[in-house]
Amino acid sequence: IGGQVVDVERTGSALSKEELLFIYELKTGALLEASFLICAILSGANQEELIRFIKIAKKVGLAFQIQDDILDVTSTMEVLGKPINSDEKNQKTTYVSLCGIEESKKEVERLSKEAMEELKALKLEHSFLTELVSYLMNREK
Repeated sequence: IGGQVVDVERTGSALSKEELLFIYELKTGALLEASFLICAILSGANQEELIRFIKIAKKVGLAFQIQDDILDVTSTMEVLGKPINSDEKNQKTTYVSLCGIEESKKEVERLSKEAMEELKALKLEHSFLTELVSYLMNREK
């Protein structure tokens, strides 16, 4: 919840890219990291695998947040299920407002590719996690 607290406190303030990425890491990244690590530990993952899961969670969390920023300006209320352009209306700095739509899409693609490469390196027996990661990073709402 630390990322959400900082996000709310800084609403209306200009943020640097580094500050924004810090908030994103504390928001979705931290939630995914905890979830991934719990599952990995319970399944008996070794130290190297745990490190990979942390990397995956951070990349997926960041990609998820950037995708959320993209959807806020490119989607519709009907598709998204919530008001669009809310970040701009609330004067929130987003990845899109700092880097533009095209750069944001490229970053989501890069992070997605890197996360999938880390997943492949884990040589998991089933693809549920691969499907979940793909869904989270390529969602339309």
